[in-house]
Parts: sequence; C-alpha cells; structure tokens
Amino acid sequence: MNLRGKIPVATASIVLLALCFTLTTGCTDDEVTPYVPSEESLTFYELKTITTNISESLSETLKLAENAAGDLAKADRNGTQVNAVLACSHDSLPWVDSAAFIDTSGVIVAIMPDSYSDLVGVDLSHQDIVQECLSNRSPVMSDYMLLEEGEMGIVLEYPLFSEESEFTGIVSLAIDPAKVIESALSGKKYGSMYSVMVAQPDGVILYDEDPEEIGNKTFGNPAYEAYPSLIAFAEAYSSNPSGTYNYTFKAAGSAEEVQKQAFWDTVVVLDKEWRVMLIKEM
Repeated sequence: MNLRGKIPVATASIVLLALCFTLTTGCTDDEVTPYVPSEESLTFYELKTITTNISESLSETLKLAENAAGDLAKADRNGTQVNAVLACSHDSLPWVDSAAFIDTSGVIVAIMPDSYSDLVGVDLSHQDIVQECLSNRSPVMSDYMLLEEGEMGIVLEYPLFSEESEFTGIVSLAIDPAKVIESALSGKKYGSMYSVMVAQPDGVILYDEDPEEIGNKTFGNPAYEAYPSLIAFAEAYSSNPSGTYNYTFKAAGSAEEVQKQAFWDTVVVLDKEWRVMLIKEM
C-alpha cells in the first residue's frame, strides 16, 4: 500500500477537493485538517488531474458496457455474433480482462477472450453483484473481489434488453482497477515528491506503486497493528471523501518512522467510491 512512503446510466463524478471538514481524532499531530487548496497548488493540480482521468476512464468503461448491451440486443443469438461483440469489448480498453454475456438465470452463455471459454455454463447467480443486477436491472459495479476467472478485480454488470424491451441478461466486464489507475497516471512518476495510492473506503488497496500491496486490507491486518497512526489515517479517509492527514509510519525502504502527509479526493461511479491519494514524507 506504499503507506511506507510513500449508472439506467449513473454518471461518474468527482467529489471536489474544495470540500472542507474537520475531524478530531484525539491526537495532536495525527488529525484530519481542513484542506482548501489554491488553484496554484501543485498538489491540487496533480490530484485533480488524476481523479479526473480515473473518472473519465470509468465513464468510458460504463459506456463500453452500454454499447455492448446495445449491440447484443441487435445481434442474432448465435455464438459467432455474440462472441464478436464480446471480443470487441474486451479489446477496446486495456483494463478490461474479460467480457461475458450472462443469461437471466445468472449462467455465463459466452465469454471472451477464448482463454476463459471453460467458464461457459458456469452459474454465477450466487454472487451478490449478479443477483443485484438481475434483481434491479440497472448497472452495478462491485468492490474488489475474487473473480470467477481466478484473479482479483472488479466487475461491472450492465443489463441487456431486447429491442422489444425484454430483459434478456447481463453484459459483464471484468476490470483490473490498477490498470485503470496506471492509465490515468499516463506514465507519470512523482519520484520523491509524492507516492500515489488508491483505496476503497473499507481500506482495501486498489493501487499502489508497490504491486505487492495491491489487494491488501488495512483494517484487521496484523502487519499494521503496531502503527495506530496508520490505522487512524485509514479511518480518516474511510470517513471523509477528501482531506489531508498527517500521520507517522515507516519511511520508504526503511524501518525508520517518519512523519507523512496525505492528500486525498474521491472518484464516484455507480455509487462506488475510490479514494485517490498523494502521499509525501515531511
């Protein structure tokens, strides 16, 4: 987690950094403080750029699922045409790991790429995210989870209706959130200035410059029990959509504890929130 150093269609939106709040934590050094960045602030500019890029990428993914659902509604239900639509969806964005068509009973009818063809016929009706889409018949996105493909990731489920408006199933896109964020960073590295981390409000890490930290949980993790300041920081970003927080943790690549400052904002899509953070050593 490099805490060592370091949508019918809903619209992806950004909770503005200008939102101010104050939360008393009981600590004099480790507390959430009001963050009112100026337009000239480098931190404000960089964080706004990253959150905007992530929001646009997630909106693009949502639009891809919508287009796939539209194409499948017009396609003959034969394997060739269905697979062609799904293959196009898989190939369109680098963070889409698979694209599937799930019927109204929750069974995978088709999936691309071909390497996942053994999943055809698998019943996913036990998954909460599939149940939600089947029940509500509206787009939904999951939290970070173990996918049927055997990898960790996020799924975006989009309802499919026939041209006669009959509900006929779900378009399911498996997404690698780290790739979404890497794309949003556009190859930019901040070096010793900042490290970038993205997490769910529950403390699960979606992106970190240390790949081994991706997927780690902050709360209830024995590795962090000795660092109450770190846990307090996680509680702060969990409870607040934006802010700045000073806390103490190990320096990058060292056992020495240092003071750190984190700035964060939130990207929201389909009621899911991602905390986007810039962290620096003070």
